[in-house]
Amino acid sequence: MNALLALLPFVAAFAAIVNADSTISVQIGSSATVIGYQQANPDGFVFYGIPYAQPPIGQLRFAPTQRKDPSGRILAFHFGSACVQEGAGNFDEDCLFLNIWTPKMNNITANKYPVLFFVHGGGFVDGSGNLYSEGILKNLVSRGIIVVSINYRLGPFGFFSTRDSTLPGNMGILDQIEALNWVKRYISYFGGDPNAVTIDGQSAGAESISFLTLSPLTKGLFKQAIIESGTAFSPGAISYSDSQTDACKQA
Repeated sequence: MNALLALLPFVAAFAAIVNADSTISVQIGSSATVIGYQQANPDGFVFYGIPYAQPPIGQLRFAPTQRKDPSGRILAFHFGSACVQEGAGNFDEDCLFLNIWTPKMNNITANKYPVLFFVHGGGFVDGSGNLYSEGILKNLVSRGIIVVSINYRLGPFGFFSTRDSTLPGNMGILDQIEALNWVKRYISYFGGDPNAVTIDGQSAGAESISFLTLSPLTKGLFKQAIIESGTAFSPGAISYSDSQTDACKQA
């Protein structure tokens, strides 16, 4: 009871931010409703913590990303857990969420805004899709661009490999590709143009974007790419086997 009473001020504060007048519902087909809310900075609508894939837990840990279509009532009011990483924070293995920021619009499904799909940096071992630290939102959303950010598996959960079919690795990149597939299928319900998606990333995110431009699995999922400080050929972006390393040294 004491714990419940302690939570009441936070519940009241949250209710003051997200109320019946500011919420917005997006109907996806007949099976899903995503509920976000209007915010002032940037001026538009936000949808936080939408699951874009099956939770990579249990038998799906270290497995390729599995598709998850929206279903039921999704309350998209706060960021989902960031993927497991060092340090303190809201981290969990169940972390495959995306976030959507849209310009303010009267009829959200009647618009077809271009989309920026952003992949965060962090050396493939930390970071999340919380873009408020990136300083790009206000500029883009105010200019009529929808921004999508994602979480993807990090560290050993996303990139450990046994170098064989048992655990081939690169699950973090497959997460990014599945998130792009989700955007292709559903961003039109949020006012976005699925044929006008630009993929963008910084640091390790830029290296990810470079990999995405090279992968046949991303064909038709984006129109153009922005690579900020890093490519697929950056030091540390590629891990060679011993035989490949020896060959590189001899060359």
